[in-house]
Amino acid sequence: MKLVAFNGSPRKEGNTFEALKIVLEQAEAKGIETELIQVGIKDVKACLACRQCAKNKNEACSIQSDDVNLWIQKMKKADGILLGSPVHFSSLAANMKSFLDRAFYVSGVNGNLFRHKVGASVVAVRRSGGLP
Repeated sequence: MKLVAFNGSPRKEGNTFEALKIVLEQAEAKGIETELIQVGIKDVKACLACRQCAKNKNEACSIQSDDVNLWIQKMKKADGILLGSPVHFSSLAANMKSFLDRAFYVSGVNGNLFRHKVGASVVAVRRSGGLP
């Protein structure tokens, strides 16, 4: 069994990382293989809405200058997906949003690559980022 986690924080070892680490340690204690991918520190391009992924149906985004296509394949092969992000201005981190927009679009036009995956999220919130 494999769990892949994505850290959307621009702080490589910040609060989101610490929360993800707790979950991953618990999974590893149960014999689950884990991998942590740092999304927030990478230059992730936004979706261009070019629809090439729908035209090509090759399980890939047309943007080749970042690691999103590699991450899509890791999500496809994993049994579980864990998404972590800090809250910035009442939303998730920008790089994480760009990654998810592209990954979900590619998945949807390729027969729902992530169907039947177990998914969970970890959110780091401080002060005005969350709701009372």
